[in-house]
Amino acid sequence: MDGRFDEGFAEYDRALALDPLSMAIKSDIAYAYVYKRDLDKAAESLDQLIEEDPSFSRSHAYLSTVYCAKKDFPRAIDEMEKAWKIAGEGPEVLQYAERFRRAFAKDGERGYFEEFIDQHIGNGRKAPVQAAWGYAQLGEPDKAFAMLELAISDPEYRINRGSIPYVKAWVQLDPLHNDPRWPILLDRVGLTR
Repeated sequence: MDGRFDEGFAEYDRALALDPLSMAIKSDIAYAYVYKRDLDKAAESLDQLIEEDPSFSRSHAYLSTVYCAKKDFPRAIDEMEKAWKIAGEGPEVLQYAERFRRAFAKDGERGYFEEFIDQHIGNGRKAPVQAAWGYAQLGEPDKAFAMLELAISDPEYRINRGSIPYVKAWVQLDPLHNDPRWPILLDRVGLTR
């Protein structure tokens, strides 16, 4: 992935110099390695942060995403469950972890991502970009692009959720990058190739 990572990390260094104890800044720095496609460095950095402060939920949530990208689904589920518990989520949210475990046990990676999609667009939920991640990972680009189109065409989603500007950076959408529709989508949302 191309990017201006040196500049980005320099900005993070400045932020950390201003607030060296900020777990938010530290976890965002660790997660930036995902955008750089250095999943091992991201996992290592997040593990260190969790050791430093195991009660900071964002580090667990980010580590869950890293494990998912590394196809280590049991650990991804465990870390997301920890993040939800730390954040004080109720039983209705915590039961999602069990649904993920059952889906993965039954159908492996496909089951995991089908559950992921359902949790983001099932029962009236509205998170099409996240559903696109699942479809991209399942090798279903037509459905992934349909979800991205929905996100682009829904001004409420685009403005209030802020997900569209990150589509180029998300590792979950990497399977779409060689599709001829990808550069067209980037142009439509004003992202450079």
